Amino acid sequence: MPIPDLSPTFERLDAPGAGRAAWQLTTGDAFCYPLYYFVPSTFDRYLVHHRADATGVQLWRLDLGTGESVQLTHATGDDTHWRPWCVPAGPSVLDHRSAIDPVRGEVIYFDGAQARAVDIRARSTTSIRSAPAASCSPAWRRSAASSSPICGAAATAICAPRTMRA
Repeated sequence: MPIPDLSPTFERLDAPGAGRAAWQLTTGDAFCYPLYYFVPSTFDRYLVHHRADATGVQLWRLDLGTGESVQLTHATGDDTHWRPWCVPAGPSVLDHRSAIDPVRGEVIYFDGAQARAVDIRARSTTSIRSAPAASCSPAWRRSAASSSPICGAAATAICAPRTMRA
């Protein structure tokens, strides 16, 4: 499957010792990184990623053809579980819980206890469901076998197939 044409605004770099080309896609006073969960999808025009800066952690869409970067989310959650960084993240999407739905062309994310979906192309946001506050409190317990938070029955209800929206 061919990679889409990249904007000439992206800097081409040579990977040291590898003899391969690499392209720097993001710049600026922020830390940008991919979504935590891999979701197979087709090569498309957009790359969705986290952007952590002085204002918080939000999801952004990068247009690979033009280089245009657009903020997708405006989450206001105040205890977003961005650990172990030991610094407040500011108003942000919840950590490591965003995932792409390639069939619908959406990114599912949490703004506090509210599950939302944002259309990657249109940038319109819809509410999916809210978890009871007690189910996803700041004092989440972590299992001994995994570093994943346990959110009880609320996580099952929120993460159910999209056809089961409230």
